[in-house]
Amino acid sequence: MEIIDGAWITARLARHHGAKGEMADAIGMARDKLAKVLQGKRKLTPAEISRVVRYFDAVRPAIAAPAPPGFSDEAEPFRPAPAPDSPRGPVHSLFGHMAANPEVTHRAKVMLPELSICPGDQIICDLSRAPQPGEVVMVDIADPVTNETSHHLIRRYLPPFLACGSAGLAHSQLRETDPGVFIRYPVVGILRTAG
Repeated sequence: MEIIDGAWITARLARHHGAKGEMADAIGMARDKLAKVLQGKRKLTPAEISRVVRYFDAVRPAIAAPAPPGFSDEAEPFRPAPAPDSPRGPVHSLFGHMAANPEVTHRAKVMLPELSICPGDQIICDLSRAPQPGEVVMVDIADPVTNETSHHLIRRYLPPFLACGSAGLAHSQLRETDPGVFIRYPVVGILRTAG
């Protein structure tokens, strides 16, 4: 059973200027008495409770009950915005980039939760420009003996560091000036397959 008191009324009362006075007039209660009820200094009589309930049920049906917890807005369908460089959208832009530059894709082999990368993800890189600070980049590590690339890494470029995750972890990461470290190109997208 619900207890109808000042807190119950406050939870349902509109938040616009004059709502309390409007309600007091509608239920035939002095405004100072309603203020005391809302402050918890005065209890409602059975007759006042009846008028309050009728007010919220009839006069103010849209606010008769508080919204359930969580999201109260209506769901809207997802509409991706087109990429600035493509009139057909961001996915078409990525696929077009991959088709024109197949050498820019790499398959991730390990999980990098700090960068939201999972094994099997296709990493798409842009060979046409230099990476900017803050971007995720492809890094080559060269073998010190042969000076050939021994493996690829994906890191966030936080000059002079190449961090695996946030800036707070940068102090324990690679430096762009370390021997055998080569920053190759910025990561512009990640494709993940379902299944």
